[in-house]
Amino acid sequence: MNILKICLLVITLVLALFLGIYSTSASVKTVKIEEKTLESEVNRLSVKYEVSSSTVKKIIGCESKMYKEAVNNNYSYKTVTNKDGSTTTVKYVWSKDWGPLQINDFWHEAVMKKMGLDIHDEWDSLEYGFYLIKKEGLKPWNASAYCWKEKIPSVSTSTAHV
Repeated sequence: MNILKICLLVITLVLALFLGIYSTSASVKTVKIEEKTLESEVNRLSVKYEVSSSTVKKIIGCESKMYKEAVNNNYSYKTVTNKDGSTTTVKYVWSKDWGPLQINDFWHEAVMKKMGLDIHDEWDSLEYGFYLIKKEGLKPWNASAYCWKEKIPSVSTSTAHV
């Protein structure tokens, strides 16, 4: 168990004692602490943002193969002139896609910060993805539509609002 989980467990138990949920008397009550899972968070956020959980799960399957900590680099190329006059093409990372819905840091990190969300946190990234679907529909995921669109009957990526 890492230190963060231990701290959360201690805080939860202290709160449970304070709220009377947990008892130190002879009749001991069990406090169940549920850990977040990708499925539980998708279901929770689907209700919060009124977005289809099955659609989001299909997109996540295509974008990150259901790996919540997924990070992928987006590369670009530029030509540089060497001292001798020859040219070389250099490959470089211009942005990264984060989390299960692969939120691009170049386009979305500043907005996420204003919302109090951290793009590097998989749960914040997931939440922002739901916000984005609610706001813009499926259009931000057009690049992967070849993968998930066929799994969803009658979806137009330009106008669909899940």
